[in-house]
Amino acid sequence: MADVSVIMSAYKEPADVFLEAVESILGQSYSDLEFIIVLDCPDNNELRVQINRIASSDKRVIPIWNEENIGLAESLNRAVKLSTGSYICRMDADDIAASNRIETQLGYIEQNNFDLIGSYLEVIDQNGKPQYNVNNIPTNNDRIIKAMRWNNCMPHPSWFGKKEVFERGYRHMPLCEDYDFLLRAALDGVRMGNCPKTLVKYRMSKDSVSRSNLFRQFLYQCYLSSCYSQHSVAKIDEANDWVIAHYGENKAVAYSRANVLFNEGLNRIRERQFGSAAWNLVQVPFTSPQYMKKVLRLVMSAA
Repeated sequence: MADVSVIMSAYKEPADVFLEAVESILGQSYSDLEFIIVLDCPDNNELRVQINRIASSDKRVIPIWNEENIGLAESLNRAVKLSTGSYICRMDADDIAASNRIETQLGYIEQNNFDLIGSYLEVIDQNGKPQYNVNNIPTNNDRIIKAMRWNNCMPHPSWFGKKEVFERGYRHMPLCEDYDFLLRAALDGVRMGNCPKTLVKYRMSKDSVSRSNLFRQFLYQCYLSSCYSQHSVAKIDEANDWVIAHYGENKAVAYSRANVLFNEGLNRIRERQFGSAAWNLVQVPFTSPQYMKKVLRLVMSAA
């Protein structure tokens, strides 16, 4: 029985990107692991062939086939139930783990008596080009508990924790399964931290910057954090009703546009194009006041 179970849900990732993610786990410096890969797209024969090939050459790989698309939350729940390790390591099918990720996180969680941890990230674009680092997040439990009132400050692709923490299960909270999970864990007294090392390259596609459901996701985050501030667990049906009541198509379009402006502004700062960066960023509050609320929430969670 392996000490660490790595769980991954694959869907429609390009084969080369998927293989890079898989190889980054199989090449870990810590090798006492099992690697559970759930294919959540029954018609994706290309990935099915790749997973079978990998499993036949490395007995640590355990393929799981969903008969129908059941989504990320339920696929991860299924993987957790089938796991045998004392620890669970989350891995997305399009990200890249540092070669010492598992070894580092295992040592960090045991040395600091945490139950669940994340880590710093390097965000890359769909071609693997570095974009920016996520390293301004709290690392100790007390600060994380406070920051959770404003935002998810433990990057989901970097989670590593005790199996019993994951056994509480993901719920079908639309667009916010990870944030909902963390808030429930925090209310249950789970000790959480972030390892202050960059251990995952998180791939962000162009679609993720401008996708139409960003505003809806923001509304769910607002409702969840409101319940958390009152020391209560959000009910899914009440969250759905609240989001429907506050959603507007024009607001959603404006929010997505503001997100594009904001990210373009950050990119131009990195490219030292400060004039054009300022023009992008100054448009954000006028384009979407709701998006400015998101920015302020990010600032508050990092304070």
